[in-house]
Parts: sequence; structure tokens; C-alpha cells
Amino acid sequence: MMNKKTIKMIYTMLALTVLFPSLAWAQNPDVAAEARNAINRTDEIISLAKEIVQECRSQKARLALERAIEIQHRAMNLSVSNRNSYALKITMEARQEAWHAIALARAESRMEEAAQRLDEDTMERLTRLRSRIMENGLKDNQTLKLIEEAKALLERSRINAHQYRNQLAFKLAENAYKLILKAEERFRKTRNLKEMCERRLILMERLLDRAREQQQESDDPRIKRQFQLAAGQLERSREQLAAGRYRAAQITLEKCETVLRSLVRQVQSDHSSDAEKMFSETLRLRERAAELIGGDPHPATQKFLNRADKLLEQARQAVNDGRSQNAVELTKRARTLLRQAIDSSPQTISRDKLSAEIESALQRRDNLLETLENCTEPGARDLFQRASRRLDNAQQLFAQERFERAAAELKIARNLFNRIREICSS
Repeated sequence: MMNKKTIKMIYTMLALTVLFPSLAWAQNPDVAAEARNAINRTDEIISLAKEIVQECRSQKARLALERAIEIQHRAMNLSVSNRNSYALKITMEARQEAWHAIALARAESRMEEAAQRLDEDTMERLTRLRSRIMENGLKDNQTLKLIEEAKALLERSRINAHQYRNQLAFKLAENAYKLILKAEERFRKTRNLKEMCERRLILMERLLDRAREQQQESDDPRIKRQFQLAAGQLERSREQLAAGRYRAAQITLEKCETVLRSLVRQVQSDHSSDAEKMFSETLRLRERAAELIGGDPHPATQKFLNRADKLLEQARQAVNDGRSQNAVELTKRARTLLRQAIDSSPQTISRDKLSAEIESALQRRDNLLETLENCTEPGARDLFQRASRRLDNAQQLFAQERFERAAAELKIARNLFNRIREICSS
């Protein structure tokens, strides 16, 4: 049995434990050691965070680091007071805040680097595109407008980057990059249209020379009026081409060609007329092939196009020399090669490219409505309805992500639009 003195000592110790719990914690060497180790580990992580945050320009990361240091000071004070359980809990909070500061700093650094890379890539594309526009003598206000808008976005991106708003800087640089891609696509289409007009202008000048000789030998006033009309259209197309109005020049040249072909056929033999007509149709096939294939053809496709162009040049010379039979044979061979070029062209179309082509076709449909108002050719409106249905189908298939089918429907719609333009300009 315990004596009264022993019992009194036990009760005294229990009372001290209740009144001064830190004395009881101080007697637990495991908790104290764990707290000291945790505090030391948190110090190491805070030191690492200081190095990483110092190298970046993130204000959020700096504030998180300051909070981590403040919390760690509290943990150290608790440890000195032998309140080790509390110290352990608080130092873990400080450690979590230090890791948060590291994560913010690293994310900000990645965003800053990404924005800088995108800025450099966009600026390089912008500079290269401007050089290509100058080299090709291209005049297109819409392309220049896209370039200026991209440049303005880049300037805003750099200002935000200097103000440490890297996320906004990246978004602005990304939008600038998208505008430059759009400008490059428009440049390619406009350049192709310009080159088509230039080729057709050369052909029309040759036809006009032949028609001049014929109208001088004829006393028919209708032929002379036709010649004056064609000469006026050709001069107008030159002015439109020089002013950068390439679409208007294309339409004017088509009208000019219709008048000149009609004028030449009136005084030539039937066989020669067939050769001229076939050659003209094949030139239009060459232009449609360029539209379908795009500005960067596959090497195998380019090979077919080069051979076809060579035959067309020979056929043109044959037509000019009056060798009609030879011209017909050369033209037929060129047609075969052009069809092979279209068939050999890869049909894989990206989502963005297909979306842009559908948008272009919708704009073309709207433009054709004005043409139809002044078109008296039978069947033109039926063709327009068929083309519209095909284009609507392309939109629905695109929305369903059935891109190959959508591309096929779009191709049919564009061919029908081309046919409408041909018959309405005759």
C-alpha cells in the first residue's frame, strides 16, 4: 500500500500536467525530435523557393514565399516554447506554402518563356510575309490589315510581359500568331488569283492581236463593235490588276475572253473553232486544278502540273500558228495530266483549313446572288440551288466531324459555283 506522502506526490504531478501541458510535451522526446527535423526540412524547402522565386518575376510567388517564411517563424517560436506538436503542424503549413510559391514561380517562368517563343515565331512569320508580298508585287489591303492587327497585338503582348502579366502576354501573342496564319492563307490565295489573271491577260493580248487583224479585214460593223468592246475590257482588266482588284480583273478577263472567242470563231473554220474552245476550257480546268490542289502541292502532283503546263504552252503556240489538229491533240494530253494531278493530290484536310474553305464558299455563294440577278442564262438558278444544298451538306458533315465527306460535298459545291460563273459571264 502507498503511504500518504506517495499519493500526495502523484496527485501533484497530475495537477501540474493539467495546468502546464508544455511540461508534459517536453517530456516526449519523439515529438520534439520530429518537430525539429520537420522545421529543418521546411527551412531547406524555403531556401529552394527563395532561389527559384528570385529568378522569376511573379508577384504571386513572392507573396506566397513571404507567407511561408512568416508561418515558419511561428513554428520556430512554438518549438522554442516546447510546444512541439503545434510547431510540427505549423511548419507543415509553412512547407506547403513554400511548395506553392515554387509551383507559381515555375508556372510563371514557363508562361513567360512560351510567350517569348510565340512572340519570336510570330514576328519571324510577319517579317517573312511582308517580304513575300513585296517580292510578288501583291496589293491586298485585307492581308496588310491582318498583318497590322497582328503587329499591334504583339506590341500589347510585350507591354504586358514587361509588367509581369505573362498570362495575358501569352494570350495576346497567341492571337497575333493566329492572325498571321490567316494572313498567310489569304496571301497564298490572292497570289494564286493574281498569277491566274496574269496568265490569262497574256493569252487575251494574243487573242486581241489576232482579232485586230480579222476585224481590219472585215466590213461587218458588228465585228468592229465586238473588237472595241473586247479591247476596252482588256484595258480595264489591266487597270484592275495594277490596282490590286484581282477578283474584278478575273471577271473582266472572263468577259473579254468570251467576246474574243466569239469574234475569232466568226471567221475561222469549224475545226479551228473547236481547237480554240477546247484550249480555253482546258485553261479553266488548269485554274480549277490550282484551286483544288492549293499553293503547296505534293511533289508527284507538281510533276503532273509541270508536264500539263508544258503541253498547254505548246498547244497555245499551235493555236496561234493555225495548227488546229496539233493543238487539239496537245490539249487532250494536257487535260489527262491535269486530271491525274487532281487525283494524285492528297485529300487529307485539317479541321482549320476545311473550316476556312467552307467560310470562303459561303462568301462566294453570297457574291453569286448579285451575279444571278443580272444573269438570263437558263439553268443558272437551278445550278445555284444544287450548289447551295451541297454547301449546306458540307456544313452539317463538318459539324458531325465527318471531314472527308464534308470536303467531298464542298468540292462539288465549288465546281457548281464555277459553272454558274462561266455560263453567266458568257
